[in-house]
Amino acid sequence: MAKEQSSSTDTESDTEYLSTYIARIEEALERLEEQSVITSNDVPEIWLGSGDVKRRPILWRLYEHTMFYITTLAPGTRVETHQHNENVFRYVIDGAIVVRVEGKPPYRVSQGMWIAVRANTYYSLEARGTTLLSAYQYQCKVQ
Repeated sequence: MAKEQSSSTDTESDTEYLSTYIARIEEALERLEEQSVITSNDVPEIWLGSGDVKRRPILWRLYEHTMFYITTLAPGTRVETHQHNENVFRYVIDGAIVVRVEGKPPYRVSQGMWIAVRANTYYSLEARGTTLLSAYQYQCKVQ
């Protein structure tokens, strides 16, 4: 792993290190460990940067994932109830999805939002003409 370094032009206000980034994620998720589904609405909205350039950290453990895909789903596509034996992550680039978990209200996730479904959680998904960033830890069933 690369060592965190700063240059002579860096200031505290414009530099974030991996250790700070991970600590922020862990703090945001600490109270959510028992939830089977987490959305971007469940974590604090934090913006970094100033002026014309702003960054919003994704407060999910993306560093646990090693496989990333851009997934497109035609309008009306339904993915039947299934589960993964790993945490999965979806970031909605365009469109919207509805994720359903038995006994819970539907999770409506639209453009710019994300959802993480924990391992062994049964869920279904409905697309409304959607492009997603999908992240898996070590396997993805290609249909």
